[in-house]
Amino acid sequence: MNITLACLCKQGEQPAYPVLCTIRQTGNLSMLLTNKLYGFVAVTNMGRLMVAEFSTPGVLVKSISVPLSNIKAVKTDKTLIGNITVKIDVCEQGVNSEIHLVFAQNENIRDLPYQKINLDGLLGVLRDPEKFFKFSDNARKATEQQKETAKPQNSNEQTETKKVNRGPDPVAMMNQEKEYVLSLCKRLEAKYGKSEFGSPLTEKEISVWEQNHQVKIPDDLREWLKFAGESRLQGIPLEFYALQRFHKEQDYVVIGRREDLPIAFVMDTGKYIAIDGDNRRNLGYLETILRFWGYDVKRLFKDEELEKLRPVIEEETAKMNRARQNAGMSGAGVREAMEYFLVRNNIGYLYKWQTFPTCPLRKELADCGLVISEPDRDGYYQWKPIKQTNPVDFAGIESGLGFPLHRDLKELVSGYFYFMLEGQKDGKTFHINGLLPMVNIEGYVIRGFEKENYAGNYDFITSGHFFLLGGACIDGDDSFALELNNDNGEILAVEYMDQKHVKFADSLYDLFMNSTPVWYEEGNK
Repeated sequence: MNITLACLCKQGEQPAYPVLCTIRQTGNLSMLLTNKLYGFVAVTNMGRLMVAEFSTPGVLVKSISVPLSNIKAVKTDKTLIGNITVKIDVCEQGVNSEIHLVFAQNENIRDLPYQKINLDGLLGVLRDPEKFFKFSDNARKATEQQKETAKPQNSNEQTETKKVNRGPDPVAMMNQEKEYVLSLCKRLEAKYGKSEFGSPLTEKEISVWEQNHQVKIPDDLREWLKFAGESRLQGIPLEFYALQRFHKEQDYVVIGRREDLPIAFVMDTGKYIAIDGDNRRNLGYLETILRFWGYDVKRLFKDEELEKLRPVIEEETAKMNRARQNAGMSGAGVREAMEYFLVRNNIGYLYKWQTFPTCPLRKELADCGLVISEPDRDGYYQWKPIKQTNPVDFAGIESGLGFPLHRDLKELVSGYFYFMLEGQKDGKTFHINGLLPMVNIEGYVIRGFEKENYAGNYDFITSGHFFLLGGACIDGDDSFALELNNDNGEILAVEYMDQKHVKFADSLYDLFMNSTPVWYEEGNK
């Protein structure tokens, strides 16, 4: 997160109170529900609110920057599961707009270090920017005073220096990405031709150009030029010009192109942009440009990777056909329907991403028994569901709750272990919270019925007991909770703020059998 935000900072600018969020509605930033776009949010010591939007595979999609002085109002609310929703009213050049964000504050916060502390700080700044400015100014003055005091009085005096965390190292990041890019170029040769790399430049050649044009070349680009004076990457066209072709325009210097879009670095920040007509797309460091190219290039290998995975896909397809048959037999229940959903979820990921389902995890969760791979370059692990083998003491749970559990709920919590599941049904999307092997089933069930944890007023639905399954999105509104009615097994999408509900499915069996996992398509069989 800090690396992503640092990419968007100007020279001398530092992000503060970085928080992970989800972008809830369309506005300054797009919201593609199928891609599950998320965001990093922070304020900076230069009085800006920054939001960086990225997709599930970890790709930075776009970013916005709003001067804190343009924020007119900040409204907060709480969702059913305890998350904080924030609506920020912005006025720029007489045009009003809104930014809608959702911040995790429930048990999932364990995966987000300092989320609550940073969110409190972030909201405090948004509500009272002047206080933050004073704090930043005082901190800056104190830092300058410390530096002045630390200066040696004469050449014989020695001062003790402390290691300072200066944030990401653009050169190191670029070099790491460069090695990966070169490996991709090698794979592309047979099909798309050999990538071209010109003669390396010397430090003297680069310095002469800088002196002649009164422009400082960023350190990561300088390192790249010492590797290849110019370069043309094949497959998905990406070109870095020879140094003599660099040219200044306005406040930036054009250094190459990606397909038809010029790529440049901004002279006063050293950060990179793509020029799209009158619009600028922030690219961060040179590492980001190479990473974008690498993600796009991987699509060119899809057929090749699918062919390698053909035996795995055929095995999963056979499992799916058996699961469909078993789920259609008399007496089949939630376990059989869930198996059918889980196998289709595997197949959808295999076709779309050439992996089993993936998710980001804390390292300590990687040993939970579901993970089947090492983390990829973005920290995502592949996983597969596993069947539960230990019996669950439902009599003890029911005794503690004071009422019997619906059969469907019993089958759900005693059938499989899994990470979060996502799907869509009748144009509506949903997710079901994960159930991990180390979780205490009794505590898991009891927490699902604890109304006070979710700020729920159930009276407007009906009397009874409702178990929180996850969440739902209907017509672009993702503030719905997905609930199981323990009395009759119906699945409801409930919006507790506006006190409305929609019947989502007749039962868990109906939900798993008649919905589509997030990446699954009917052609994936």
